[in-house]
Amino acid sequence: MTNLTQAIPVNNFHPSITQRLLSLDFLRGIAILLVLGRHIIVIPSHLPFPIMLFLKTWAKIGWVGVDLFFVLSGFLVSGLLFSEYKITGRVNVFSFFTRRGIKIYPSFWVFLFISFLVTSAVSPSMWRGGKHTIIELLFLQNYLPGQWDHTWSLAVEEHFYLLLGLLIFLLSRAKNRFINLSWFIPITVVLCFSLLFARGIKTCILSGLPDRLYMKTHFRIDGLFFGALMSYFYHFKFGSMERLVKKHHRYLWVMVLFLLSPPFYGRIENGRFVNSIGFTLIYVGFGLLLAIFLFPLEEKMKFKSLGARIVCGIGRDSYLTYLYHFPIYYWTLYLFMKAKLNTQAYFYFHLLLYIGASLLIGRILATLFERPMLKWRDKWFPSPLHRRFETGS
Repeated sequence: MTNLTQAIPVNNFHPSITQRLLSLDFLRGIAILLVLGRHIIVIPSHLPFPIMLFLKTWAKIGWVGVDLFFVLSGFLVSGLLFSEYKITGRVNVFSFFTRRGIKIYPSFWVFLFISFLVTSAVSPSMWRGGKHTIIELLFLQNYLPGQWDHTWSLAVEEHFYLLLGLLIFLLSRAKNRFINLSWFIPITVVLCFSLLFARGIKTCILSGLPDRLYMKTHFRIDGLFFGALMSYFYHFKFGSMERLVKKHHRYLWVMVLFLLSPPFYGRIENGRFVNSIGFTLIYVGFGLLLAIFLFPLEEKMKFKSLGARIVCGIGRDSYLTYLYHFPIYYWTLYLFMKAKLNTQAYFYFHLLLYIGASLLIGRILATLFERPMLKWRDKWFPSPLHRRFETGS
């Protein structure tokens, strides 16, 4: 997740820029709300049928929120590099890694410390030990057992940042006139098809589903690179992309509905279709949804309703909310079960407590810690674009 303002092409500012930022925050809000539903583990069978059906569907499809995050992160983070290249003609990869690190690591370190304190107080047996914490700190928890089961997606994103920065740096510095940044398109296309092929081979021909295939970087990083591919077209083929999206707006909505259907009839844990071609269909669907939000038919997409503003606000705090929601669910569930509060009324209370506490803690920590940290970063490690504008070069 990144600073949205810095990810928009510098030479494409126009009056609707605020609406575009709201659109992306809205999508991030939808993503985190989906993820919150994914981790509702306990759903009593005696609930009224409509409520039980809603909660089970939410829990079943909620995992696609991570895939939406992947596409958005790929789009926004690569946009920082593409914008820098368009203005300066080069990419400062050291600055990119430094600013990314300050954005991600301090909040993550604080999360590990706070979760250690709270887990030690609530249920010490939940804490898996120092070895697992080191795995978390090294962002290897999608290959080795870490402390928390939900942070695997952060590891995939960290690996993507490293590969993306190095790839764009090398392409932007290539001395050969036949190799330039436009090679990003075929490289990304080949990578996406290669991973689709690899997932198909693994799930359908070889040994079936490996343990948690969906967590592995070498099976999931294509979703992030597809978001980066969307960003490339947005930054370097802006006019063509806008005309294409607006011309086929209704057809794109139909395609989005079709492409995002796999979670409704397949399971991420053991579904061969979902774990092979399903992931590809989903990230392409979210990529098209992103394009629709970037280029709405109406110049100003309406985000004036209270509900839309709330979702946009949730989206702005999504990183912190994502970090804390999973342990919050298990901390509160453990306390409720320990107190034998297992009636239907207490289930509703626990559900509201879980969602409310996750969103509230995300907002508080984003306000008190994350945003001041980003201001400090921008002061001492400013974006290369900002330095260029300030010096007049």
